[in-house]
Amino acid sequence: MLEPRKYRKPPLIEVICDFYFDPDPDTEWDPKLLAAFSEKVRQRGYPHDEDVPGRGPSAPRGARQPGIRRRRPKWQWRHRFSSTDGNKTAQVGENLLVVNQLPPWYGWSKFKEETLACLEFYRGIWPSNRIAHAGLHYVDMIDVPGDPFFFDDYFNLYPVLPEGIENWSVTNLAMAFEVIGSRPDDVCAITYHQRPSSRPDLNRFRFRWDYISLGGLNSDQGEVGAWLETAHDFVDRAFRSAFTKKCEELFEPED
Repeated sequence: MLEPRKYRKPPLIEVICDFYFDPDPDTEWDPKLLAAFSEKVRQRGYPHDEDVPGRGPSAPRGARQPGIRRRRPKWQWRHRFSSTDGNKTAQVGENLLVVNQLPPWYGWSKFKEETLACLEFYRGIWPSNRIAHAGLHYVDMIDVPGDPFFFDDYFNLYPVLPEGIENWSVTNLAMAFEVIGSRPDDVCAITYHQRPSSRPDLNRFRFRWDYISLGGLNSDQGEVGAWLETAHDFVDRAFRSAFTKKCEELFEPED
C-alpha cells in the first residue's frame, strides 16, 4: 500500500461507491421501509431527502460480465439523502445503495467509514447476504496550461501516433481501456477525454477510474471493507502512474 499523498488543489471532483444486491426471490423489496433508513442516516448527517424520478437502478457502471442478466426492478425511483451542504449523499433504490462524496474531500478513511455505515443501515433494513456487483469510482478534472502543450510532459497515458503524422497537433483527445484488477473477478476501467474550457490558455481533461467487482461479494462489513481497501489502493496506484511529476505539481502536493 502506498503512503497517502495529500494535495492543496486535488483534482478530485467526485467519488462514488455503489452496491447492487442479489434480490431475494421470495421477498419483494419494500420502499415503505425508507422511513427507517431515513431515521438512521439522519443521525449520520444526512438530514435532507428527496425522490429522484427517472433514476431507478440502471446497469452497473463499468465493465460488465457476459451472460449475466438481472431482474428488472419494479421500483423505478431512487431516494436521495444528503448532508446540509450537499457534499455527501446516500442514494437508495431497489437492491441498490450508492454513496457519493463531492468536494471538499475529507480523505479516504472518512469516505470508507461513511460507506460502511450506510451499508450497515441498508442491510439492517433490507437484508441481503450477497452483493452481486460493487463499484468504486473516482472522477478527476485536470486543467493543463499551455496552447499548445506536449502530452508526455503531463500524462503517461496518451496515444502514440504512427510515423508520418507523429508531429501533428491533436485535439479532442480521448482514451478508454480496462485492466484486470487485484482480484481475478475485478477490473478497472480507465477513461479520459478532453473537455471544453472557458479559458484558451487551459486544456481541460476529465478522468474517470471505475474499479468493479464482477464476481460479487459477501455483504458483511469485513469482506466489503477489505475489498474497498483493495479497490482504493489499485486506483491510487493507477492515478499516480498516469501523471508525470510536472502534472502532479499542478495539484500542489503537501510536504
